Amino acid sequence: MELIKENIEFEKLLGENFNDTIIHEEYIVPDTHPDISEILMTNTKMKNIHKEMMKDKVHVNGEIDFTILYTTMEDEEEVVCSLNYSKNFSSIIEMTGIDHEMICEAECSIEHMECIILNSRKVCVEGVVNVKVEVSKMNNLNIVKAIDIGSDIQCAEKHMHMDKIIGMINDDITGETEILIPVHMPEIYEVMDCSVTFKSKEIVLYDDMVKFSCRACIKVLYRAMNTRELCVIENDVYLEKECELSGVSSMMAHLGKFTIKNITHMIKANEEGEMKCIFVDMIIGVFCKVMDVVSMNLIEDAYSPTMMLEMAKETVEMDITHKVMKDELVVKGKIEIDDDIPRPKEILFTTGDICITEKRIVEDKILVEGVMKVSVLYKAHDKDHGYVFAVYEEIPFDHSMEVHGAKIHMHSLLKASLDHIECDIEHDEIKIKGIIDLACKVTFKAQKEFLMDVCEKEGEPPKKKGSFIIYVVQSEDTLWKVAKKYNTTIDLICKLNEISEGDIKPNTKLIIPGRAVI
Repeated sequence: MELIKENIEFEKLLGENFNDTIIHEEYIVPDTHPDISEILMTNTKMKNIHKEMMKDKVHVNGEIDFTILYTTMEDEEEVVCSLNYSKNFSSIIEMTGIDHEMICEAECSIEHMECIILNSRKVCVEGVVNVKVEVSKMNNLNIVKAIDIGSDIQCAEKHMHMDKIIGMINDDITGETEILIPVHMPEIYEVMDCSVTFKSKEIVLYDDMVKFSCRACIKVLYRAMNTRELCVIENDVYLEKECELSGVSSMMAHLGKFTIKNITHMIKANEEGEMKCIFVDMIIGVFCKVMDVVSMNLIEDAYSPTMMLEMAKETVEMDITHKVMKDELVVKGKIEIDDDIPRPKEILFTTGDICITEKRIVEDKILVEGVMKVSVLYKAHDKDHGYVFAVYEEIPFDHSMEVHGAKIHMHSLLKASLDHIECDIEHDEIKIKGIIDLACKVTFKAQKEFLMDVCEKEGEPPKKKGSFIIYVVQSEDTLWKVAKKYNTTIDLICKLNEISEGDIKPNTKLIIPGRAVI
C-alpha cells in the first residue's frame, strides 16, 4: 500500500485588535520664525510605519509629520507662516497566542490632532493615533490525497473547495515631477504645505504579474515672493509599476491598497532665473494579497476486503471566503460659515481624513458608518478682518455594501481610505465632496475533515458466510455504504446485479456476493 500525499496550505485569521496612542508634545518656535498670533490648520502625515511580531504582542512604531499654518503680524499686516515638526510614536498591542512567524497587517490613522498655543513662542500638539492590526497564520497539513491503485483498497472521494493565498506584494512606487509656475502667477517665497491624493488607482492581475497604477494629484500651497499672498498650484502625475508574482492569473481575487509614504519638495529657479519651479519627490506604498479558490478531490473514506485498515483523520477549523468585493463611496456635505468670520472668496487648500466608527454584517449586506474630517483654508472677501481663514467640519456618512448570501455570523475585514477631496464655494457655503475607496473580504468558519494517514492493522478481515445474500436498499443507502458494510466492492455488486454505479433506489433488492460476519 502506497500513500500519495499532498501538502496543503491555508490562512487562518487569529484576530484583530487596536490601540489608541496618545500624542502630546511641546515645540518651541524657531528663532527664524515670527511670533504666533493664531493657529489656522494643523496638517498631519504618517510615514515610516514599521511592525514587529513578538510573543503575544505586536509592536508598531512610526513617525508623524506636522505642518502648522498660523498667522502673525508683519508691518501691521496679517501674514501666514508655517511650522514643521516630527514626532515618533510607538504602540504595543496585546494578542494572546501570536508569535514572530505569523502574518501581520498594521494600519495607523489620526483619530484626532490639534495644536494649542501656549505662548507666542511655544505650541503644544496633542491628539490620538489609532493603531489597528490583523494577525493571521499560515497552516500546513500533509494529507492523504490518493492510495496506490495497485492495492485492493476501496476509496470514496469527496470534492472540496479551499481558499489559497497565491502570494503577497509589499512594494514602493517612486515618483517625481517638476511643477512649473505659470507666467501669470508670482514667484515662490516659501512652500507652506504639499499634499498628494489619488484621482484614480487600479490593481490589475495577469499571468504571473501584478500591475499597480494610479493618478496622483499633487497640490502645493506657497507664499508669494515679496508679498503676503498665498497661491496654490496642482499637477497630476501618472505612476505605475509591475511586480512579478508566480502563479497569478487574471481570474483571481485580490485585496490591495495604496499609501502615501513620503513627500519631499524643493524650490528651483526656472530658465529665466525666477523661483517658479517646484521639484516634488514621492514614495507610494503598494500592497496586494492575491487569493484563489482551489478545487480538489480528497479521500473521504477507505476500506479493504482483504485487510484491516486503521485511518487517522483530523478535523480542522478553516476560514472560508464568502466574497471579496470593492466599492466606491461619494460623501457630500457642506460647511456653514459662522457669522463672526468673513465669507469665503477662494478655496486655497483642503485636507481630509476618514474614521470608520462601525461596521457590521446583516442579511446580504455590510453596514458601514464613519466620519469624514475636513479642514479648509480659504481667502476671505472682507480683508478688514483678516485675509485668510480656516474652517473644520466632521461629516458623518453611512453606506450599505450589497453582499449576496452574507449572514450575521460571518466576519468582515474592511479597508477604507479617502482617495480625493474637492471643495467649492456656493452661496457663501463650502460644498465638500470626498471619494472613499472601500475593499472588503467576508469569511465564515467551517469544520473540514482530512485523512492524514492509512495503515494496515493487525487482525483478519471479517469472514464471509454463504455465497450471496439478498439486501433491501434503504433510503439512506449508497452503493459505497452497502459495499463497505458487506466487505465487498462496488464493481462486484454492479456486475452481479447488472446495474451502473449510483443506480439504486430505496426498497429495491440487491444480490450481495457473500456476507461479512461482524
